[in-house]
Amino acid sequence: MDLPLPRRPLNLRQERFCHYFVLYACAAVAAIEAGYGRKSAKHQGYRLLHTGRVRERIRAIHTGHALGTDADALIGKLETVYRRAVQDHHFHTAARCVELQARLTAMKERRDDIATMPALPTLTAQPPAINLGVLKAEAEAVIDRMAVSSRRK
Repeated sequence: MDLPLPRRPLNLRQERFCHYFVLYACAAVAAIEAGYGRKSAKHQGYRLLHTGRVRERIRAIHTGHALGTDADALIGKLETVYRRAVQDHHFHTAARCVELQARLTAMKERRDDIATMPALPTLTAQPPAINLGVLKAEAEAVIDRMAVSSRRK
């Protein structure tokens, strides 16, 4: 019985391409950042995305991010969007990223504090609750808009 041949691991540039593609969601930008030439970046990005090993690695990186805590993953993604927005002079987007990061951090700290504190007596007036779903949706919308705007360039 013949065993299947093990697949070759990705080389350093291919691995970097996978990480940058997860970060920017743009094959040409990821190829440039990974070290491929600017003139051939679109072609290289297209070629790499059609390689099975590269697609599997990107899927694995996405899965690794999804298994992390939601707030931490979103804060990290927003940091990437913030840096890109400042670089591209999209200051409104950068300010929105900072605001969302602050809100996510406060929510995360409040949740950690609640887990370690004893139960408090019930109050008659409840403070307004932060809707985690709405906050996540806003953060993901900002990330998606930055990904679309980076593809246009």
